[in-house]
Amino acid sequence: MRLELVQNNEVNDLQFKKMVEMDHDVWPKDDPSHMTMAYHKSLFLPEKEGLFLAVDKDNQNEVVGYFNCIFTSSKNMREYLTGGKFQDLKNIHMQKGNDNICYLYTANIKEEYRHSGCMKMLGKAFASWLDEKEEDGYVVKRAYVEAVSKDGARTITKGFGMEPLEDVDENGIGHYVSYDGLKEYREKMLG
Repeated sequence: MRLELVQNNEVNDLQFKKMVEMDHDVWPKDDPSHMTMAYHKSLFLPEKEGLFLAVDKDNQNEVVGYFNCIFTSSKNMREYLTGGKFQDLKNIHMQKGNDNICYLYTANIKEEYRHSGCMKMLGKAFASWLDEKEEDGYVVKRAYVEAVSKDGARTITKGFGMEPLEDVDENGIGHYVSYDGLKEYREKMLG
């Protein structure tokens, strides 16, 4: 396997479609976490900001993993955290300045590619991108994410170093925050 990173505007229409299909394999139409193609498009197209895909060059450039994030307003994030649905989140894209609220939307790796370094590759690309954006005057104030599984909660706390909010249950399911705009995470990934 030869994994290659495709990010942001490098993501072509076919790769975007494959990412959404992969998302639908995990969260099919009858699942409450299902996101329609139209909603995916509303979050990421046409800018494609915040998309990080891993493709296997030895497997016909198949999308085998992805990580994505959006940027939203403090108001939109508050509404979501106080009883809204994740489908209510709107991507306003990064703005110059230090009031950017990042939401780590979804991450997924095909089972046969887990433990291949795929997620680490995506995480390093994300961390590097945030550092580059910060150098250009785009600063992440806070970052949020929701854990929907025990494994996800472990990744969020140990990998991203995020803190649980009050809604996190005994299994780690719930919302987490990084008050330092993922600086500690970036240092760890790029250190």
